[in-house]
Amino acid sequence: MSFLKGLFTSSKNAPSLAELETDIHSHFLPGIDDGCKTLEESVGLLKQYSNVGIKRVVCTPHIQKEFYKNTKETISKAFVSLQDAMKEAGLNLEMYYAAEYLIDDHFEELIEKDEILHFGKSRFVLTELSYFTPYPRYKEIIKKLQNKGYTVILAHPERYSYWHYNLDTLKELHRDGVLMQVNLPSLTAYYGNTVRKQVITLIRKGLIDLAGGDIHNQRYMNAVINVQKEKAFGNAMKYNVFKNKLLF
Repeated sequence: MSFLKGLFTSSKNAPSLAELETDIHSHFLPGIDDGCKTLEESVGLLKQYSNVGIKRVVCTPHIQKEFYKNTKETISKAFVSLQDAMKEAGLNLEMYYAAEYLIDDHFEELIEKDEILHFGKSRFVLTELSYFTPYPRYKEIIKKLQNKGYTVILAHPERYSYWHYNLDTLKELHRDGVLMQVNLPSLTAYYGNTVRKQVITLIRKGLIDLAGGDIHNQRYMNAVINVQKEKAFGNAMKYNVFKNKLLF
């Protein structure tokens, strides 16, 4: 990619979140994971998103066997409640729901049962790995999902510290069709400077395809809004690093 050399130089007309248009990773559905707690909180945050130009949001609550035992039923129920509250508040955003799946044995069981929530043009499925160590069979599970016709997105690869000093695995996954989604707060050093440096490295290497807010609460929202001040974000948008709009 010829643009990478100057990707992180300054830009006079820095792009905004309005140009991103779509957030594919969020925790706005209240009371079902570690994200928003109430409908009031969810609607308040979504109003802020609408005000900065976001038009489309995919709600992706966690599904984890041990901590967040969500199902299509729990997620769809929370989604309907949120839509009703948004309508009452006069908030017009294009909303979808799916999930953020931890890749483990439970996820594999859901694949076998064809109980996977997906979104967008190519049956996109948002996945994540443990922050401590990846599930031993994660590559096999990803392949199983792909063989069923889904497009796998790996959330926040910049936060997996076990890959900070060796990109070979991420390169392999990317080469094999796994899309990589960076968290926007990572570009503001929200998770620390080490993670921020890793984001820049991954973008420079052409390993990032998508961006998401991963918004859980007001602190996350503040970080996402503040990312518009970051040169890295502005130039990544300028050079079309993030393909969010193409997913729908």
